[in-house]
Amino acid sequence: MNNTQSDNNLFYFNRLTYITPHEVALAMNGFDYDTENDELTEIQLKEVIRLRKAITRNLQLINEYKNISATQKVEANLVLTAAYIFQREDIVPVEIKERIENALQQQVKNKDWGDILMMLGGNELYEIGKKLRSNGRGQYRKDDEDNYSCKLIYLLIELIKKHGKVNYSDNSVIYNDIISFCNENEIPLKGIKKATFYKKI
Repeated sequence: MNNTQSDNNLFYFNRLTYITPHEVALAMNGFDYDTENDELTEIQLKEVIRLRKAITRNLQLINEYKNISATQKVEANLVLTAAYIFQREDIVPVEIKERIENALQQQVKNKDWGDILMMLGGNELYEIGKKLRSNGRGQYRKDDEDNYSCKLIYLLIELIKKHGKVNYSDNSVIYNDIISFCNENEIPLKGIKKATFYKKI
C-alpha cells in the first residue's frame, strides 16, 4: 500500500465519531480500519479477532453496551478507551496510539469518568486516568497563570508608555491605573485581581 492511501485511511479513522471494536483491532495491528477479513492471513486474522474480543468484553461491562458485538458501531472515544490497556508497544502504530491517548484524555473529563475507566480497564486504567486527570488540571491552572502574567505585563508596559514610571512609586497607584485602563479599553479583569497583582509585583 502506498503512503498516500495509508495517510487517507488514517485521516478517516481519526475523524470517525463511531467505530467498531473490529475496526479498532485492525488499526491497532497496523492494518487499515476497513481491511476485509479475506485480505488477512490466518494468523493475522486470529490476532485481530483476539483483540476485538477483549475490547468488546470490556465494553459489555457498561450496561448500555452489554449486548454489543465486535462489529457494532460505538462512540469512538469509548471504544478506543476500552482498547487502551491492550496496546502492545511493538505493534500499535504511533498515530493510533495518539488517537487512543486522546480518547482517554476526553474520557477523563466526564463526570462519571472513574466508573467508566474501572469497567473499561480495571484498576490499571483507573490509575492512569486519575494521574492524567490530575496532571491535566494542573497544566490548565499553569496555562491560565501564564496567560494572566502575560496580560499583567502587557498592561504594565502600556501604562508605563502612557504615564512614565516616575509616577509609580506606590504600587497601589499602579494597580488603580491598571483597573482604570482595563475599564477604559473594555479589558476583562480576570487574572488581575488585587491579591494576584501584589503577589506578582
